[in-house]
Amino acid sequence: MQEQVIQWIEQLQKAGQLPEEAYGALIQYRSQESLEELKKRAQKIVLDKGKQEISVCGTISLSNYCKNDCAYCGIRRENRFLNRFRMDEKDVLELCQKGWERGISSFLIQGGEDLQYSYGEIAHMITGIKAKYSKSRVTLSLGEKSGTVYEQWKRAGADGYILCHETARDSHYRKLHPANMSLLRRKQCLWELKEIGYQVGTGMMVGSPNQRIDDLAADLVFLRQLMPDYIQVYPFIPAQGTEYENERSGNVELVCYLISMLRIMFPDATIPVAQGVALLDKSGMVRAVKSGADMILPDMTGEPAFSLYHNYQKRLMRGKIGLESVAVLRLQLQETEYEIITGDR
Repeated sequence: MQEQVIQWIEQLQKAGQLPEEAYGALIQYRSQESLEELKKRAQKIVLDKGKQEISVCGTISLSNYCKNDCAYCGIRRENRFLNRFRMDEKDVLELCQKGWERGISSFLIQGGEDLQYSYGEIAHMITGIKAKYSKSRVTLSLGEKSGTVYEQWKRAGADGYILCHETARDSHYRKLHPANMSLLRRKQCLWELKEIGYQVGTGMMVGSPNQRIDDLAADLVFLRQLMPDYIQVYPFIPAQGTEYENERSGNVELVCYLISMLRIMFPDATIPVAQGVALLDKSGMVRAVKSGADMILPDMTGEPAFSLYHNYQKRLMRGKIGLESVAVLRLQLQETEYEIITGDR
């Protein structure tokens, strides 16, 4: 079987894709040998471009209010045990200033689908960042909106938008989300974002409850159809106040395996190291980078908002993803061919 797995890896590199059943088999029959083979090929792709540069995008968590009631999410609407917070434009600009002073010029503003903010307020916030830091990049991750709203935020200066599809199979999606949410609508949003002209990002969650190997294979098929600019692979982490809070976390090794597969499939895509990888494994960022990831997402929000936004069990939060993690990772990569860059001013 391992001989067949290596043949699939070779086919993946030559064609950039596989039949759905081959994706599933490549995941099901993974071994240390196939892991090393994928990682070696992924590393070659990035290092063939020269000294591999790891870019940095500072993350700001705008709000942990959300109108949705997703079964796995710690900031779900019906989580009565969670203290809530919101930031205003002044707060966001202050955090951007702190990041700018550390050389960070790319910002990701993420949050729950909070109805308290008007679309105009978000647009004004984007304009304010761009006015103060003209060479900055602003990426948003604020959920499902209409095409009209996405166009408004694009005109205000937003460069990118990340909307993780989480799972591409409808039967699995319905086990994670309430009945009023639709996988079809989420996919439609991603296609609209591409049409409007955003740098589009999406992502797949690994190890979520009820997930099967064929669900992961369906994710890879969908990603090949969408051809996003950014791709996140992130482990499920049980959050307090959800029906899945006692489930096991996703596997970081499988996350890294999939990152290598995706680097081979998408040589030019940006693959950020999801924050959950670093939280579950102190060496997770280095492992992900060596598997083919090329961006890190340090948290700029700080406490207590950081813990309130992620809302994971304290025992699970082993690593660090704050601004100090950039210096730590730079030190860890010192002896390799990788180099962290903080932005082009």
